[in-house]
Amino acid sequence: MGASMREDISSLISAMLHSNATVDLSRMLTQESMFDASIMRAFLFDDSEEDMAEFFNDSGIDSTFLRGFMAGLIQVLMVERVHGEVMGRMSHAEVSALYDSARAYLMEYSME
Repeated sequence: MGASMREDISSLISAMLHSNATVDLSRMLTQESMFDASIMRAFLFDDSEEDMAEFFNDSGIDSTFLRGFMAGLIQVLMVERVHGEVMGRMSHAEVSALYDSARAYLMEYSME
C-alpha cells in the first residue's frame, strides 16, 4: 500500500506542476492535503475489512465525516457538469468507486 500511495502523491504533484490551467490550486493541493486524501483513498479501496474498520476507529473518523466526504465527491461532479465537462470519464469511475466504498462502509457499520 505504501508504494501505491507514493505513486498517487507523485502523480498528483506532477499533474499540479504540469497543469496549464489558469486557476491556482496550490492552496488546495498541498503535500499535507494530498497525503490525507491519498490515505482516505487507500483505505476506502482496501479489501481488508479489518484494516478499514481499524483505520476508521483509530483515526476517529465517524459517519458524519464520511458523509461529508461523500458529499464532496458529489459536489465535484456537480461543478464539472455545470461547467459543461464531459461526464462519465475514467476519472469519474474512480470517484464513483470511492463513493460506493464509503457508502458500503456506512451501510455495513450502521447495522452493528
